[in-house]
Amino acid sequence: MLMLFLLSHIVVITNPKLQFDLNYLQIFRHLEATRLKLQPYITEILRSIPGLSSDWVTFGRLCSPRVLFVFENYENNDLILKNKVNYEKYLEDQIYRFLRKSRIITNICSNSLFAICNQTDFVFIATNDVTIRDPQTFFLDLLVKYCNSENIVEEREESRSFYSFLWAHISVALSKGFDDNVGRHNVVPIFELPTVKDFFSVLLKLKEFFYKPAEELKKEVSTVFNQWRSSLDSDTRFSEARCAKGLPIAMSLYQEGLPSHYTAEFHERKVAMAIQMFTVHARGPALFDYARQLREECDRFWQNGHQMCEVLSLTGNNCINPIHCTKSEDAVIGDITEDKTNSNQLPSMPHCSNYKLTSACDCGRRQGNREDPFTVKAANYDFYSLMRNKCSCGHLERIEFPVFQPSTSEVKPADTLDIIEANLMSQNEPQFESQPDIHESLTNLSQSSIGVGEAVGSVDMLKKSDILSKEKEMMEQSFECLQTNKEEETKSEYSSDEDVDDEESEEDTENGGDYNDKDIQLIIRESISSRMNAFISQTSTTHYLPGMLHSMSPSGLLPKFPSWSLVCLGPSSLYSHNMGVQDQPGFISGTNFLLPWDVTVKLEHSGHLPPLWEGKRPPGIKNKKTLKDGTQFTVKIFIGTEYECPRGHRFMCSGPDTVLKANLGVIKENANKVASSDMPLYLPCVCSRTGKQMIAQLMRIHIVTPKAPVHVTLNPKVQPGPSPCPIFHPGLPEPVRLSQSAYWVLRLPFVYEGEHGIYYPPKDRLESCRLLKGLYGIADFISKPEAKSGVLLGEYMQGK
Repeated sequence: MLMLFLLSHIVVITNPKLQFDLNYLQIFRHLEATRLKLQPYITEILRSIPGLSSDWVTFGRLCSPRVLFVFENYENNDLILKNKVNYEKYLEDQIYRFLRKSRIITNICSNSLFAICNQTDFVFIATNDVTIRDPQTFFLDLLVKYCNSENIVEEREESRSFYSFLWAHISVALSKGFDDNVGRHNVVPIFELPTVKDFFSVLLKLKEFFYKPAEELKKEVSTVFNQWRSSLDSDTRFSEARCAKGLPIAMSLYQEGLPSHYTAEFHERKVAMAIQMFTVHARGPALFDYARQLREECDRFWQNGHQMCEVLSLTGNNCINPIHCTKSEDAVIGDITEDKTNSNQLPSMPHCSNYKLTSACDCGRRQGNREDPFTVKAANYDFYSLMRNKCSCGHLERIEFPVFQPSTSEVKPADTLDIIEANLMSQNEPQFESQPDIHESLTNLSQSSIGVGEAVGSVDMLKKSDILSKEKEMMEQSFECLQTNKEEETKSEYSSDEDVDDEESEEDTENGGDYNDKDIQLIIRESISSRMNAFISQTSTTHYLPGMLHSMSPSGLLPKFPSWSLVCLGPSSLYSHNMGVQDQPGFISGTNFLLPWDVTVKLEHSGHLPPLWEGKRPPGIKNKKTLKDGTQFTVKIFIGTEYECPRGHRFMCSGPDTVLKANLGVIKENANKVASSDMPLYLPCVCSRTGKQMIAQLMRIHIVTPKAPVHVTLNPKVQPGPSPCPIFHPGLPEPVRLSQSAYWVLRLPFVYEGEHGIYYPPKDRLESCRLLKGLYGIADFISKPEAKSGVLLGEYMQGK
């Protein structure tokens, strides 16, 4: 604005209403004061430009510019339209008195910021709005006016009125210049008409001075403009005073009742409260700047030793320690590790949520409190390794699952996402490293509704050629079946108990034959291929799998630690069907029983029966009949699916979504539903019927194998989330064979981690997380002259 008065001859000030704004008086006074303070600097700048007149250099401006006032009256007030000239004279007298009384204009115009001409009109009232808001309407109206000669004449007359008003002053400037001095003082006014070259030279120099002053002038110029700004804006000064008073009040409210360290959510809540209190005291345009300053101070206070770690545990709880760094091997997503440069000033400590869980060991005989895990290793391996030292399960027979075996000290995780993407692009139907032998997994599995007595006779109807043809057909569809129906691999057959002898068979009959509602017949025959002795592909010894093994894991990679456990508690006599599971704490009363499962097995082979069959019938066999095409017998297997909640409560299920309940030790259910159905991975615990709901997780599978010439096999597969979640498995290339007449416990992982992170229990779709059916199977070895060993797989017929 100051440049406008330094480089102009005429300044036009517009007003949106027919009233003079008195705020202009204050603006004019401060502009004149600022001009006088900066005039020495402006004179020095102009002196550096060659060709300028001495008057221009001395006074720092072209002249004392004339100021014209334009008032807009687009509402077309009839009273003003009729008396327009008189109203203009009235405004001129009013403005002149205001400017003279405020000493903004004086008798000598060179001493004033601007001048007012007493001899020519300096107020004009505009009645026509010349703003083109709608071009289409404007040109349409213009076309109509061209067709109407009278309107054109009126428009021209109206246009000439403002033109004549402005031209009266311009013509004086172009002829003799302005002389607006008043009184007896005969002082020659200053008036310059510069060339275009000189004008733009001065303009560039002044622009550089005002906006980018030299370093030696920057301080003085900034001081002058700050004084001008503070003196002009009284509203801002009042607003800043109010905001400065409310800032410490709001800050004290934020700091009231703060813990030693707290989360970002708590911090945001306190900031919102502080800002709300600040807005009660603050007013005016400075409110937003001071509110931003308040937030910055709150953030600075929180980050200065009051920030909480906030890393989430695998159960969804925050770490309650102050922000800290961790060792690289204990790091989780979002961690600050010791090897990072920005963690030099942070303490190093493990995560802790102060949340305790109760879990049992691998075998389930001992419970202990565990820290809330933050890593998969702590959840699936470290706790159970520690419990082995406190329980006898560390000395029990154990089947080891494959883990990474490094060949060098420098190992690193594999980039599994890139490998999986490359595999998907290179082949249409990916095959996974831990699939069982094709001939073992594709036995003909069929179900029909036949009774126990009918099942024996129906074996004659199964022609060997039909079985082989169906097996061939299934082999041709192998890869499609493996990909789309992974639960039908190695159609699992079922486990039995050594403690089941002739006396228990009679007990079943005395109880009304509840277990025989759905007997199962398995036809065991010799397979074509030999047993697999190694993995499908060679495993890496320099790169390990960062997560857990699942159906989409790249071949040749193994995890650094096992997440599964399979232990043998001892002989099958450890379990009594009348007493249930003993010496295992945490079971809810009436739920500590395994379910009996009667499996009718038929052997088809050309060799002799093993020595186990000679003499008296083994106690694990319920009955036996010899047929032309083999031997058929029934074995009893006991299985149990154990769920465990974070409070340590444990219970078995008799079917999907059904908690086992035995009244006075009498079990009416059998294991057919459990063996032939997908079992949910998560169930509401029975302890959560009142209060907060607790979710129990499927943690153990109990199997009591029979004393019979068969092996119970396990092929666990878990889908811990909705599709397209991968299928997790222990990583063995074929189903695990359990020893005969033994009590085995399979412990499942506590958490499941893939390439995309942890699979947390969903809040609504718990049924999508499941243990896939096909877990249990029947197999055996039969010695033959043609082959060193043959794998005998079972397929069941389920009937009424």
